[in-house]
Amino acid sequence: NAAFTIAEAHNLLFSRSDEEYMASADWSRLIVEGRDASLGLGKAMQARDYAMMKENFATLVNSCNACHEHFEMDVDPMTVEPTTVEGRRR
Repeated sequence: NAAFTIAEAHNLLFSRSDEEYMASADWSRLIVEGRDASLGLGKAMQARDYAMMKENFATLVNSCNACHEHFEMDVDPMTVEPTTVEGRRR
């Protein structure tokens, strides 16, 4: 599923070195955090575990936003809208 593709995209970020900050510990930490959340999301999707999907998706979005904010990339942050247990927006 797409979550595993996102995890692999995080792995590919380790091979980048075109910016100085890409050698920093913060860069590596944020990549690992995003990759792990993506893997967790994929596994939760396979298990059809909605609570874990929601948790890992929020962690993934927050990790992406934290990285883009920390390294001042020109990308608007995403937001995760609150949902009910049934998955409907409040």
